[in-house]
Amino acid sequence: QVMSLSHPQSLSMGEKTELKVVVQSNHDASAELRFMDNGAVVSKRIVDIKEGLSEFTSEYTSSSLGIHEISVRLVPVQDTAKENNTYYSWLEVAGKGNILLIDGTGREAAGLKYMLSEEYSVTEIEPEEAEGYMNQLAAYQGVILMNVSNADLPEGFDKALETYVEKYGGGVLTTGGSNTYAYGSMT
Repeated sequence: QVMSLSHPQSLSMGEKTELKVVVQSNHDASAELRFMDNGAVVSKRIVDIKEGLSEFTSEYTSSSLGIHEISVRLVPVQDTAKENNTYYSWLEVAGKGNILLIDGTGREAAGLKYMLSEEYSVTEIEPEEAEGYMNQLAAYQGVILMNVSNADLPEGFDKALETYVEKYGGGVLTTGGSNTYAYGSMT
């Protein structure tokens, strides 16, 4: 059975660490050991388990921000109780967040981008480019609509933003000017 999985509680983006798992067995055995990040296998190998306690490690580097479900799964050749072969844990990966800045004028975002650049990686686009980002919104911690008229956004972008906020917890900030709110069609 998998007894424990240990690692730091938090990491910086791109930081390497070691995942350490302790396995207990009542006999010598061979098994596949899988380390997973949010359900995706990040490493797997065949290990020889000795009677008693065995310890194994795997290097881990995360490439995305947020809370990660880290799990380890043991897949032995022979086993009488498969229910105790998986162990779950969580860690937080922190770093610069990603912001998608849609500039409706194409020329006014420099100041805002500069202010955000110390804490965020800012991708600046114009409204006509937004269609290419509709399926990638979850990769951003926030979307800023800067002086953007709803009519200038691609069809369906409003629904994509709604899903982004409700399902993924993303943030949306709108800033106005002569093309938004009462003067434009930002409804």
